[in-house]
Amino acid sequence: EGVASYVGPHEVYAHICRHQFPFERVPTFAQLARSYDRVPTADLFAYSLVDLVVATSGRDGLAALLRSPEDLLALVRCRDEAELDARWRAFQREHYGHDAPPPPPAS
Repeated sequence: EGVASYVGPHEVYAHICRHQFPFERVPTFAQLARSYDRVPTADLFAYSLVDLVVATSGRDGLAALLRSPEDLLALVRCRDEAELDARWRAFQREHYGHDAPPPPPAS
């Protein structure tokens, strides 16, 4: 699902990631993989995971992921799912820029 969102027209996903990424609802990789249909906005999180793969391993990494999804950890240079979760969240914070406090409400 994330690959389809990433390689297809993905302006909506890119916009949400840059401006409204729901950091408070990020699932673990296990939750996303095992309960995709129960994760709210799962397609957005899957997109962000593919974005991490491409940022780490390039488009060749994306092609490798399509051929061998079981190689995900190697493609993002993680030893285990716990490291993947930590790297994925760090990537989201760094690339989707929501560490800054929100602007004050309009008066």
